[in-house]
Amino acid sequence: MFITATLDEKNHVPQGGVYFGTVTSNKLDLKVVLGLLNSSLLSVIYKILFGGMHMGGGYLRYRTNFLEQLPVSDIPATESSIISDLVDRILAAKRRDSESETTVLEQEIDRLVYKLYDITLEEIKIVEDGT
Repeated sequence: MFITATLDEKNHVPQGGVYFGTVTSNKLDLKVVLGLLNSSLLSVIYKILFGGMHMGGGYLRYRTNFLEQLPVSDIPATESSIISDLVDRILAAKRRDSESETTVLEQEIDRLVYKLYDITLEEIKIVEDGT
């Protein structure tokens, strides 16, 4: 189980079984938030913190009060820009073909997130074994 978040650039209203949220602060770049939420690290942290609150079939519940507890701190402008660019590239690839292979870009985001949170090689192994 891991977080699968996407960006609705056309402002459609989600229907049935979809959780949605909005960013309420101008201090956060929505694409950076998207990159963080889809990272392996935040998915594992979410599962550890809230996996006991799962629904039938093992699906995780995504609640605002849960998501607000994820450790999202200020991200330096350079790293924020890189993450935003990688997310743009993933979104562009998915717009062209929803089945596009974006694993390399996603792994680059993971590497940046590990660095931002000072995750050691040993901890990275734990995270990647848990996703």
